[in-house]
Amino acid sequence: MQTLETMKIPAQVRERGANMWDGTICINFTAKFLDFLKETIVDDGVYGIKFVEGGQSVEVFKKEEPSFLTEDYVNWKSK
Repeated sequence: MQTLETMKIPAQVRERGANMWDGTICINFTAKFLDFLKETIVDDGVYGIKFVEGGQSVEVFKKEEPSFLTEDYVNWKSK
């Protein structure tokens, strides 16, 4: 896992060359993804989102834990 400084992403992309990243595509994808989540999540609670490996789909599921952070992430970040 890698932590990125959001404000540095455009400069990092420019350094790598053309056709590496298009902000418009990212914004459009995010808007459609958020619309999908609004349609899918209809109850209150904490939900998880899992990208299905080897596929092009996501799994949305209600979590029992009161946090959206995974235990692995919390352990990694607290080191």
